[in-house]
Amino acid sequence: YSDYVDDVESASARLAEHYPATPQFILGHSLGANNLLAYLLSTSHQPRGAILSSPVLGTDGVSGVKVLVARLLSRIAPRMQVSLGLDTSNLSRDPSVEPAYLADPLVHGKASTRFGTESLLTIKRILRNAHMIPCPVLLAHGDADRIASASALDELWGRLTVQDRERVIFPGGYHEPHNDVQKQEVFALYRDWILARV
Repeated sequence: YSDYVDDVESASARLAEHYPATPQFILGHSLGANNLLAYLLSTSHQPRGAILSSPVLGTDGVSGVKVLVARLLSRIAPRMQVSLGLDTSNLSRDPSVEPAYLADPLVHGKASTRFGTESLLTIKRILRNAHMIPCPVLLAHGDADRIASASALDELWGRLTVQDRERVIFPGGYHEPHNDVQKQEVFALYRDWILARV
């Protein structure tokens, strides 16, 4: 999983090199928010703020047997591809979003068994150490999101101890707040939150 964290580190360092006087804010969505959380727990170069959009930190709806089988396969067939079973109808209430997502040639809906195992270990590490995140945090998600676990988001929020933290829950919102029907509200929220900390 460190490959993903290294990518965030590299991008952050490159931006700091080119714009040394500019405050840096990082936004991560879904698994990207997980990557951002893992980065925040591993770096001494903290951004001015982190926006976490619908992090996927739970295994709600995934049977313990399936997790056990995935862990076993991760050891004997780490590159084996398995379907994520993503409910694409829960991405957005905007009817144009799901067809565009499914038509995207970079979307394949699969992951390796090793990715699954590493992701689960990283989720445990994130939730166990969330109190160590020092930078300001904005957590944003919809309350009708069936992809990101509501109980895991509650757990993350309860474990964050940084004083400057804010949680915004969009009523009826699906998994992608920035692509949902309230997206202009989301953009305004992100803009105002960032500008208040520049």
